[in-house]
Amino acid sequence: MSVEPDPLQRIVHLEEVFSHQEQLFQHLNQVILELRGELQELKQKYNEQTSQVQWLVENLPSERRALEDEQPPHY
Repeated sequence: MSVEPDPLQRIVHLEEVFSHQEQLFQHLNQVILELRGELQELKQKYNEQTSQVQWLVENLPSERRALEDEQPPHY
């Protein structure tokens, strides 16, 4: 014969579980916000570096470009 838990105990247990879930949710939300900020910073740095590389490629003297495209003698 099984004894069913007291309804008050069940409610208290559910409230505890809910409270833990709420704390977890808040923590995960904070982590997501931090990661979003880091991602935005990385995107900005990537865009800056891409712009710098593009500028260097466009402003590289044509003689140097020809030398860089040429394979070394040991190939």
